Amino acid sequence: MKIAVKRLGPIRDSVVEVGNLTILYGPPDSGKSYLLIKNIRRIFSA
Repeated sequence: MKIAVKRLGPIRDSVVEVGNLTILYGPPDSGKSYLLIKNIRRIFSA
């Protein structure tokens, strides 16, 4: 599943591909939690 993100917290424009095991990593304040919180229902219902 691909998730397109635009203007979400510090994320300006990005596409993230989510698989069976997806690990989000990066520096503090890079948008990892924003991505998870805003898309949690879509990620777990797939």
